Amino acid sequence: MSLKTTYHLSLFLIFIPVAYLPLPGQEPAGFPASSFRETVWLQSDRHIYLSGEEIWFNAKVLDRLTLQPSLLSRNLRVELTDAAGNRLVRHNLVMDAGSLSAGIHLGPDLSTGWYYLRAYTNWMRNFDGLEYAVLPVKVVNPRDTRPVQSETDTLPTGIPGIRYQVTLEPPPGDLKFRTQYQVKIQAPEGLRTNPPAGFSILIALDEPVTFPDLPIPVSYPDTTTEHIIYAPETRSGLLTGRVSDQTTGTGIAKVPIGITLLISNQFEAAETDAYGYFSIALPGLHHSYDFIANFISQPEPDWTITLLSAFDDRPWKPDERGFRLSDRELEYLKTLIRNRQILSLFPPVSKEINPMKDSVVPRKIFFDPPDRIILTDNYVELANVRELVYEVVPDVTVRKKGENLAISVYNSQPFAEGYPTLVLLDGIPITRHNELLELPPSRIRSIEVKNKVYIHGNSIFSSIVNFVSRNADFAGLKLPETSVLGTVDLPEVPKYLSIPDPDSVSPSTPVINTTLLWQTGIKKLPETISFKTNDLPGKFRIIVYGFAADGALVYGDGRVVVTRDP
Repeated sequence: MSLKTTYHLSLFLIFIPVAYLPLPGQEPAGFPASSFRETVWLQSDRHIYLSGEEIWFNAKVLDRLTLQPSLLSRNLRVELTDAAGNRLVRHNLVMDAGSLSAGIHLGPDLSTGWYYLRAYTNWMRNFDGLEYAVLPVKVVNPRDTRPVQSETDTLPTGIPGIRYQVTLEPPPGDLKFRTQYQVKIQAPEGLRTNPPAGFSILIALDEPVTFPDLPIPVSYPDTTTEHIIYAPETRSGLLTGRVSDQTTGTGIAKVPIGITLLISNQFEAAETDAYGYFSIALPGLHHSYDFIANFISQPEPDWTITLLSAFDDRPWKPDERGFRLSDRELEYLKTLIRNRQILSLFPPVSKEINPMKDSVVPRKIFFDPPDRIILTDNYVELANVRELVYEVVPDVTVRKKGENLAISVYNSQPFAEGYPTLVLLDGIPITRHNELLELPPSRIRSIEVKNKVYIHGNSIFSSIVNFVSRNADFAGLKLPETSVLGTVDLPEVPKYLSIPDPDSVSPSTPVINTTLLWQTGIKKLPETISFKTNDLPGKFRIIVYGFAADGALVYGDGRVVVTRDP
């Protein structure tokens, strides 16, 4: 029986100032990117993976000048691309206090080569894509028979021009399996008066890499944009679109637009800006939803609604680089392949963690409760819906406007006449009422009326009338010609894999994950780091990295060796 022993290792930290770009003045031609001060710090637990594995990554959205968590964005887009820039996986993820930890699965059929994690916020899409965070990783498919050029050794690692020296007080002998240890941190004098603002600790199997092993927030030149299209997602996911003239391509300002989610009839509205763009917030919702978007008031014949993608679809191709594997990298890959073969013989010890609960989709109409509900079964069947409205729905009238009929509501409130009446069929806005009014009343189950000035989003209505069909089928009518059927990709709740605790796993089941510890978002630098070894022998690397309150980079690293019990 082996006894558990705790050893203390001293870890010295070196911190390096980070260069700041000055904040330029506002330019009349556009908005300088530095005025919005967002950058993404993207990190992964490894840089070499096998196809079929999971890339575990951490991302922080920071104010570019202060390197503190940004207050602009609540969501982050993360993409996996190949060397040609083809998007293979896309996720729109919810962050917690400006950071997130999540995983992206590498398909088992991916070919050997370079792949790239790319991260950006909706706000960053207004500017040059060069500002996005890009993290290259090597992926090897063991079944790929294509020859790969090899090297005799790895290229230098670390931040160019800087060599970090860490002094350790090594324990007497190597570290043993499933044993608790501590690393003692000795920080520079400057950190006592300038404490860290946020940093991470990573303990993982030492791997050879051929590019800087400390990914720092990207620094980019100022770029401008003629107009802000993508609003910051400060509280929820957004649906963005544009209303324009099909003939001239000119955006149309001050046009009210409504969308209805088909799964729940949830209705949201917005108004276009001076360039014809609109953004509609959908708080509390995640994943993808089908919806119908339409004009709220009668549009001109040439007006059209265009919906914009939730992701950046602009062409992008990473810088070309040759794919080579050094002797040390080949040895590292042998370890990964051996571990995969061993784990295939045992049940999985990691489990998927979902730290946040998804929101419940609302089912009630957005203006609930209505002032009045007319149930058509309570009345004798009349010739059509027009007569039904005229005979039994108080304050609701039908007027003729040219060749078209229009439903309106008499509202005695001050200034009500200055705002439009919102007319809905199954929660979907309609602007041409002729076909609805000619329907037999048997197709309508009820009529809901809100006879008060109602503010919804940045839209104001004098009153609302919602016709509810008997079979929830739009009363058998075709969707309005001006409407658009689409799917909105809302932020997902991030899911990631936990690091298994060896004490919770049977001694007969091997625990051989390459990452022993990864803590992120730490605000206060501790005096010691506690971690536990598992059943994987080898050399492990300990990295402490982050930023002090003044933006200075804090970094330290060291290595320990884990061996089998004698």
